[in-house]
Amino acid sequence: DMSRGLGDVYKRQVEATADAIRRRDAALRMLIAELAIRLFQSDHDRLPTSLRELVPEFLDQVPVDPYVSAPMIYKAAGGDFLLYCVGSDGVDDGGNLGGLAAPFTSGMDYGLQSLTAPTQPPRSIGGGAMP
Repeated sequence: DMSRGLGDVYKRQVEATADAIRRRDAALRMLIAELAIRLFQSDHDRLPTSLRELVPEFLDQVPVDPYVSAPMIYKAAGGDFLLYCVGSDGVDDGGNLGGLAAPFTSGMDYGLQSLTAPTQPPRSIGGGAMP
């Protein structure tokens, strides 16, 4: 039945558009959060312990991961930090970041590094999972 086939195509197009919007929203929110983290670090000579510490001085609210409608994941260790969203599988894979396909790949999270360094291997902090 041709109408069913067209319905499937339409459904896939709607899903692809929704994914593109989530990817865009995630990247924009991560950029804003990263800027707030850097401003906090400049003002306080340390990284924030959590994203909540950025509110209200640098952000109006804790940034939300558009894939799961929950706060983005932020991990600080030493003088470095990792900020990411879980990607379309909705699972926190511990900051296992990949390239541009990361938001669509099971077992991968989505961070700014996914956009800026798509050919680099996944990044972790401290050589293992953080508590």
